[in-house]
Amino acid sequence: MKHWIFERQTPMIDGMAPLAPSRHARGHSGWLAAAGLGLLSCGSTVSLNDAVPTSSSSSSTDASSTDAAGLDTTGLDTTAATTDLPTALPPVLPPGACPAACTLAVDEVWRWDAEPLEPGDPTEVRVTAASTALDGTVILAEMLDDDPWLRRIDGTGEQLWRQHADMSCACEIADLSPNPSGSMMVLGAGPSFGVTHRVVLGSLDVTGNGFEWLSWTAVLDPEHYRVGSVFSIDGIYSGALVVDRDLYGPVEGNEILQVLAYEFDFLIAREAIDSQPEILTDRPPVGAPGLENSVAVGFTDTSFGTPESYVVWLDQFFYPAAVDPLPGPPDAALPSFGAVLFGGLEPLGPDQPGVHALYVTQSQQDFGLDWTFEATVTAPEASPPALAVDEDGQVTVAVRTTGEAPEDAALWLWRLDLQGQLLWSTAVPFAPEPGPPPVFIESQGHDVLLITTLDGRAHVERLQPSCACR
Repeated sequence: MKHWIFERQTPMIDGMAPLAPSRHARGHSGWLAAAGLGLLSCGSTVSLNDAVPTSSSSSSTDASSTDAAGLDTTGLDTTAATTDLPTALPPVLPPGACPAACTLAVDEVWRWDAEPLEPGDPTEVRVTAASTALDGTVILAEMLDDDPWLRRIDGTGEQLWRQHADMSCACEIADLSPNPSGSMMVLGAGPSFGVTHRVVLGSLDVTGNGFEWLSWTAVLDPEHYRVGSVFSIDGIYSGALVVDRDLYGPVEGNEILQVLAYEFDFLIAREAIDSQPEILTDRPPVGAPGLENSVAVGFTDTSFGTPESYVVWLDQFFYPAAVDPLPGPPDAALPSFGAVLFGGLEPLGPDQPGVHALYVTQSQQDFGLDWTFEATVTAPEASPPALAVDEDGQVTVAVRTTGEAPEDAALWLWRLDLQGQLLWSTAVPFAPEPGPPPVFIESQGHDVLLITTLDGRAHVERLQPSCACR
């Protein structure tokens, strides 16, 4: 277990006073036994918004395993969930219980696809980030070869605008986060004029007028750095998580996880969170804001050889105030009514090829981990999990999988309640694609917006869970 020393490693800003640590790391809890996921049948007493009665605890699910079938190459295919059922479905429930002899279905309400590539267009398109603006529209970022672009999609699937993300660098957009002022915070990184690498933070006018401001910060090690989450605190201050070379630490060759703190476009501090031996991984640090301008940051430390994953809570001055262990390496973080959700997906190892352990946990600064949900994903390749929270606090989790067999290409979905109990889960066939590309999800009521790369272009669809009856 790492011995944490809360010591400010950068000059303090005038007026800032560090807080004493309220809790120290208690060691790595390890992976718990994870249960499988499959298509869940809706009984007459099972609501799509009530926890599955057979769940034994908030840390596991006992849904039976069902392979995805009926593959289609045009995105989401719900034929696996509605085989031999009439096309006319009852009104959408939730809220409400599925009648007897009904089956959970995830229906496509609408879909939007970017314009097809023409001869001479970029050869590679990747959606790299997505987030919902305060007005309910979705901003998505994509890379066309090495060129960043932004799009805005409304709640009906109409594209409102598309524009080049001119950040004066060949920067890939790593994260998007809404600002309380109404703009969208944009975090990117990449080479600038082919000479140096920079982290760039920008405030985007979501109405289509481009960036309100941009701020550039050079990285110390252009060969090995990682850029993670961006978050806005109160419309004035914001932070960006960056892993870079630790040039001033006591151990040569270490890397340092730090939060770059900004007041509007001015970098006011670099607050160190962790220094450890260099990790050869592409997994970025993730974090999200909590109550009273606090921030929770998730990462993995390898100081003593064995990977240990933690959530570190930072106070309003980005100074570490509390630490708790995480069940595994985090891939995603999301604010949830003052708490922060973390999700991770990790292969179980060479003795269990094609099996991945998924976890979702909720952390609060003063209370540690509230609950942990775990499941397994069976496919040769799987994307990092995506998280979304709706207005009722229900959590949706999505993972995209692929492999050589047709049944490996699927979209896996879980819905959890406020206590992390499983409401429903399903795996529906999805178009196969190498990687697979990451997925991003946003909540619209109880529906889910899915954003990903499909057939070499940006793709958005609105999914609606319902009960299909014979």
